[in-house]
Amino acid sequence: MKLMLSLLCIVTVLVVGCTTPEVNSFEDCVSEGNPVLESYPRQCNTPDGKHFVETLQKNCSYDNADMKYVSKDPEECKTVNVLCIQGMESFSNACGCGCRIYHESSGKVQAFECTPEQKTNIACTKEYMPVCGFDEKGDSDTYGNACVACTKSEVTSYVKGECKPPKEEQKTFCTPDQRNTGVCTIEYHPVCGWFTDNIQCIKYPCASTASNPCQACQADNIAYWTEGECPE
Repeated sequence: MKLMLSLLCIVTVLVVGCTTPEVNSFEDCVSEGNPVLESYPRQCNTPDGKHFVETLQKNCSYDNADMKYVSKDPEECKTVNVLCIQGMESFSNACGCGCRIYHESSGKVQAFECTPEQKTNIACTKEYMPVCGFDEKGDSDTYGNACVACTKSEVTSYVKGECKPPKEEQKTFCTPDQRNTGVCTIEYHPVCGWFTDNIQCIKYPCASTASNPCQACQADNIAYWTEGECPE
């Protein structure tokens, strides 16, 4: 009888000791020695098919008036192309993606939205401080100053200085061979890819910057490209 009890105790200890700890989180998965995929965020898989993604500790602030988030999901941001209005540029970070206001210190031309006060001005001074005013279609024209530009019903935004539209000879249209290229080099030769008429843009420019001409023409919605980054 004592022998049977001893054997039963040994079997119980062995069964309990061999029980696999339950894995319910990314941390549990890692602590059990399972392989970790060094992605962002990291991922871990268990032998029985469970999949866990690391929860990142994000210090995000969505109260910045200069940054407008269209998504707070970094994974979703990988699948969307954010188009921003005049005077803003797209961004993507660990907190999400969207559009942010850029400033002259960034080296780009700063654009300004016409304010309600500017749109209702009755009279403007005659000082000549030329600006390039844009309408909703992206068409532009030069005006004597910002006040004059914004009193025009069709003008929604402007940049300082006279308008400098791309010259016709600067346009390089994408060829069928470029569109069928399977792989592009990673050289950085920025160009501005201008969208086809099928794309309806809210603000100028109706275009997107690409790393090089090959990258630009890989997109079916790009008609042609011009040298340098897209005007902002």
